[in-house]
Amino acid sequence: DSGRLQAERGRADGDRRHRFVVSGDAGLPWAGLRLAGVVQLSSGLPYNVTTGIDGNADGIYSDRPEGVGRNEGGDSSLEAINLTRAEFNADFPNETPLAPVTSLREPSFAQVDLRLYRPFGFGPDRGQGTAYFQVFNVLNRENAGLIEGRAVSRNFGRRRFRSDQKTFIGGCVEIWSGTSAADHLVL
Repeated sequence: DSGRLQAERGRADGDRRHRFVVSGDAGLPWAGLRLAGVVQLSSGLPYNVTTGIDGNADGIYSDRPEGVGRNEGGDSSLEAINLTRAEFNADFPNETPLAPVTSLREPSFAQVDLRLYRPFGFGPDRGQGTAYFQVFNVLNRENAGLIEGRAVSRNFGRRRFRSDQKTFIGGCVEIWSGTSAADHLVL
């Protein structure tokens, strides 16, 4: 409700309550290869639950169900959301009715990234380089992005887009003698 800004307090959009990150780098016993990795685990992002309709006729479609605060997401009142959906069903009897919502959650995030690389030199005082191959999201886990928060949407509570799937990247970084790291070439 644009007339009650004091009610617009809540978690920030990027507020993950719990986050764990560990990384490491180790030499392998073959051909000067090294392996580095990052493991990230975190709780879900909050999402904003709105009615999806302009209930107070102010021209803004971000009204919330009564008793639901900003970015409450999985902590929102199921009763308030289902009341909004029931009212929508009553207002549009010729539409396929919206089913009641039985649970809300903020999907967690988990990702493992690996990088296999080999440093090399071009000779004394001539520069150095690194050839690498890396894989992001090794386990190919679908991590949720934004969640549909409009209570009158058929996709309410589901993710609005798919996250990146496993990604492979290879390349070479070269740093020539007498240049700074900012002057390196990535192929």
